[in-house]
Amino acid sequence: DYLSKKDIKRIKSKIQALRLQPRILIILILHAPDEAQIQESLLTIKTQFYEYWEATIICPNTAPQAHIQMLRDLTSDDPRIRLVSIPAEDEICVHLNQAIRESSAQFICLLDESDRLAPHALYLCAHEINNHPDAQMIYADEDSLNENDDRYNPYFKPDWNPDLFASQDYLNRACFYRKETILAVGGFHPVKNDNFTKDLTFRIIEAFPAAHIHHLHFVLLHRLKHPESNEIFEINSTENDIEIVTGHFKRMHSKVRVHSDHGALHIKYPLPDPKPLVSIIIPTRNAFPLLSTCINSILTKTSYANFELLVVNNQSDQPETLQYFNQLKRNSAVRIIDYKEAFNFAAINNLAAQQAHGSVLVFLNNDVEILSPGWMEEMVSHAIRPDIGAVGAMLYYPNDTIQHAGIILGLKGLAGHAYQHQPRGFLGQQGRAGCVQNYSAVTGACLAIGKTKFLQVGGFDPDNLKVAYNDVDLCLKLYQAGFRNVWTPFAELYHHESASRAYEDDPHKQARLQAESDYMLAKWGKVLMKDPAYNPNLSLVHADFSLAFPPRVNKPWQE
Repeated sequence: DYLSKKDIKRIKSKIQALRLQPRILIILILHAPDEAQIQESLLTIKTQFYEYWEATIICPNTAPQAHIQMLRDLTSDDPRIRLVSIPAEDEICVHLNQAIRESSAQFICLLDESDRLAPHALYLCAHEINNHPDAQMIYADEDSLNENDDRYNPYFKPDWNPDLFASQDYLNRACFYRKETILAVGGFHPVKNDNFTKDLTFRIIEAFPAAHIHHLHFVLLHRLKHPESNEIFEINSTENDIEIVTGHFKRMHSKVRVHSDHGALHIKYPLPDPKPLVSIIIPTRNAFPLLSTCINSILTKTSYANFELLVVNNQSDQPETLQYFNQLKRNSAVRIIDYKEAFNFAAINNLAAQQAHGSVLVFLNNDVEILSPGWMEEMVSHAIRPDIGAVGAMLYYPNDTIQHAGIILGLKGLAGHAYQHQPRGFLGQQGRAGCVQNYSAVTGACLAIGKTKFLQVGGFDPDNLKVAYNDVDLCLKLYQAGFRNVWTPFAELYHHESASRAYEDDPHKQARLQAESDYMLAKWGKVLMKDPAYNPNLSLVHADFSLAFPPRVNKPWQE
């Protein structure tokens, strides 16, 4: 992230060559003016490499006269900066909207006195506007500063992730909004806790396609952490956010319930009455102890009642398993389906899906165990959303470490599980492991999906992916078809897969795995290396969202 003299020279040259040179308005909101902080914030505005900007400083008139005079002194040498003193009791949004209307700028950025802009922030915004003239909103990554100006805890964000944004305001203040867009949706509205940027973003996404939201994979905002604050960024959702999020869903005519849960919001989507029939599909070959644990946990712990259980018997021959099948047949909600061919995970599940009576399919491995009684309500409520494809769950190893919290594309060459082996309760990067969010893929060990969507994309691939990666392939086909995939931490299961599972040591299995890997890379290679739910500044070696070295970010000034 260091800019050399050569980088700066190239950036300034690129600025002059920009076809569009949009003017950007920076509104600096001062809540409790502090001379040192204001000087630092103003300095990061004045030293921007991109010079086509103007700034409005909004300051309460209750500030000490010495501070107001200091502001006049600091801004008098630059006609691009305007100082506005407002009555402390005024709604700040009124003055924000007035400043925007009176400005000749095309894009708007809001800061407060604890924010510092990186010197190339406005250049990268302008560069993005040149590449995407239809952009309505552009956001960047950010980090924190301590009192010694040391940078730490960067938040390398995903590309536009609507389910994460509903759970957590991960965009924060590192945003640039098109002026016309702000005015088109009615400007800033007064909201509790002055979280008017989150409210504005919701109204923008209600009015404009998500394709018009762009992400800069650079840390362009540094936030000064107050010594008394325990928050890395003050982005964790609180009760004050519930009204904003509820208002959004009301405008979208969605009767959700919104709860605050460990610093994030849990959006509970409604289920119709009667609830849809769910077909739970479990393939097995023998494995009585695992299978019986799985099924018993479903039958005794699941609060969702309207389901059928399809157990696909793939050449089981152990007496205890066959006896268990006979026992299961006495339950009218259970069906045993025989698959007599050699093991083919994709074909087995496709067969069961064709025979399923439910409108929602839940694919389960025979080695999972239900933990949360409401797991099916949670997953089904997402699966029936029209724009959602596959739904994944939080899976733990028996030693209470995370086995699956979403799939990261490109990890270890192809795909891997987020936060694998982290302790249960681990919240991950800025609390993301505790938030419902969009991932590019989720594991087939516990996956819910509408049956029509599953059939629409052709189900699993039995020809090229008989065993491995069929879940990733399914999720990417859904994504390609226009659906978003969702992972939720509010459906919890154990996955009794060995936490130290060995690599395939049979030559035939190794050859099959290699062939399936080659197929995935040939089919999805470009997608696998650019996961929109991840970030090119993050590692593809480790699953803990640690930093990549080197980052995979293209620096436009070097092109």
